Amino acid sequence: MRYDNLDVRRYGAEAEGYFGAFTLRGRAGYQNSDWKDGAYYSLGARWYATQDIMVSVSGERSVNRNIGHVSAEWQISTPSLPGRALFLDAAKGSNDFDMATVGVRYYFGANKSLIQRHRQDDPDNLLIEAMTSGQQQYQQRKDAAAAAAVTPACPPMSVACI
Repeated sequence: MRYDNLDVRRYGAEAEGYFGAFTLRGRAGYQNSDWKDGAYYSLGARWYATQDIMVSVSGERSVNRNIGHVSAEWQISTPSLPGRALFLDAAKGSNDFDMATVGVRYYFGANKSLIQRHRQDDPDNLLIEAMTSGQQQYQQRKDAAAAAAVTPACPPMSVACI
């Protein structure tokens, strides 16, 4: 993933366990970027209130940064658009990081419930998590550069600053 001249690459594994209306998820690996390299991992849980409504929470630790996510998705099944869903993802992290994404998603393929799509079709797109991590790293790098550029304030009538 590339974010404003910051490259982020992730290599790792993921696993999911299904327990009725609950899904437990985990990811772990190594992240390398132009700013900082190191391990990442995330743990999360999804709850399906109905076959087509999902609420999830997850937490991620990535290169000394923490991010928490809250997500929801509702597949609105209609005969004309059987794969249409509304979603919300909100994140809060270390160093005053926060973001929210709201949108419409369309699933192609057979007409099936949201829980079936999540469990039977291709795995989630990891781009959102990589973007979140990339945005947070970019902001950290930008803040560090700004802090280094600040000149210290001089006391009034200081000989060294005149």
